[in-house]
Amino acid sequence: MFTVNERTFLRKTNGEVWACPAFFSEDAKLELNKQITFGQARYLPTNHWHSVFWCSAPDSMGFIAGISEDGTFRELANWQKTPRGSKWGLASCNIQISTETNWLTAVSGVKNKAISLNADGTLWQWKFEKAPDINPQGFTLNRFSERTDWVAIASMSDGFVSLAADGGLWLWQFEPEYYSFRSAAVAPLLANSRKPQFLGNIFGKAGLQ
Repeated sequence: MFTVNERTFLRKTNGEVWACPAFFSEDAKLELNKQITFGQARYLPTNHWHSVFWCSAPDSMGFIAGISEDGTFRELANWQKTPRGSKWGLASCNIQISTETNWLTAVSGVKNKAISLNADGTLWQWKFEKAPDINPQGFTLNRFSERTDWVAIASMSDGFVSLAADGGLWLWQFEPEYYSFRSAAVAPLLANSRKPQFLGNIFGKAGLQ
């Protein structure tokens, strides 16, 4: 299960992505990804996806990215105005980000960043200076963790959790982009912590390290 733009999706074992009904919808049926639309644009391409999430870039209103079943990292939709320029909507695309084909999954980070899990068990952080539809090379990619035994990651509202091969579950918390004090917004003084918090082991009892 995952969410995109406040919509819940289910990924089947065969790779198909189905959309759950919106909370305001009277239709209780699940929708296959090729039938999901936003305005006149297809919401999700027909690729089979391991993960899909929302991301941003300084020169973009935001875009949807995901890890395809072939292990590539791709942009699959971007937020733009309709041809007449009167409304905003999601326009489908299928743009590969980087040439690697060994990504397992990815989650959105703060601001214009994302975190991805490589097949070799490493974590990587993406920083987008340009949206992929504007410049497919407009990003930087850096190693996020020294460990090489990560097997899964999942997003949370203020960070993400990662699962290690030994069963250890770790929480990585992101600092907010701004702190709000009444009507003023102040940028954080410290950068995000690079040390995760140990939550417990799925093979044993939960506890703190």
